[in-house]
Amino acid sequence: MNEQIKTAIWLVYVPILVWSVLLICYMIWLSNKYTFGKWDQDKNKNPYCDETLGMPRGTMRGLLTLTVLFVAIVLEVFTLQYEKHEANTHEFIVAFQMVLAFYFGSQIMGQVTSAEKSRTESMGNSMVAAEKAKNAPAAGGEVSAEKAEG
Repeated sequence: MNEQIKTAIWLVYVPILVWSVLLICYMIWLSNKYTFGKWDQDKNKNPYCDETLGMPRGTMRGLLTLTVLFVAIVLEVFTLQYEKHEANTHEFIVAFQMVLAFYFGSQIMGQVTSAEKSRTESMGNSMVAAEKAKNAPAAGGEVSAEKAEG
């Protein structure tokens, strides 16, 4: 077998295989603990029964994210050692970068829109308060000058 193929197997496939085995073992442990654990319907109810596979919220999303990150790092380390194989992994790395950009971009936009919403609400509330103060009768039962003219 070619020396580069052996190196590729040890740098790419073996770490991914080990990660997959560890991930499967962790999923089995989580399933035994949360999904198939000793839960009652009354007193000792699983607090995560409405979530995916009865596991804590974000567990599956986190595992998928860590797996994609691990694969990206392994492929990047491989391409650093063997630059001529960069074309083979380029599409995966670009897709990974796009997913990261989309995620962080959506997080920023969520923060911007919530800040804009609160600012707009406070401006609206102050405008309503100013309008109420303007239209309210003056102290002592007198009508304001603007209402008297109208």
